[in-house]
Amino acid sequence: MPPLLALELHGRIGGLIRERHDLLKQMSRMAPRCRRRLDAERAVAALTRQILAAEISLGPAVKKDRKS
Repeated sequence: MPPLLALELHGRIGGLIRERHDLLKQMSRMAPRCRRRLDAERAVAALTRQILAAEISLGPAVKKDRKS
C-alpha cells in the first residue's frame, strides 16, 4: 500500500477508535436494557468490525507499528 494511503487509513482507524471509546463511555452511564444502550451496543459492534477491516487492509504495516 502506498505510504500516503497507509497514513490516511491510520488516521481513519484512530478516529474510529476514538468514536468507539466515546460510545463505550456513554454506555457505562445508560440503563442496562434501554433502547439507546442497545443502539449504542450495535454501533460499537459495527465500529469494531470497521476497525478490524481497516487493520486487515493495511496488512503487515499494522503489525510493524504495534511491535515498536
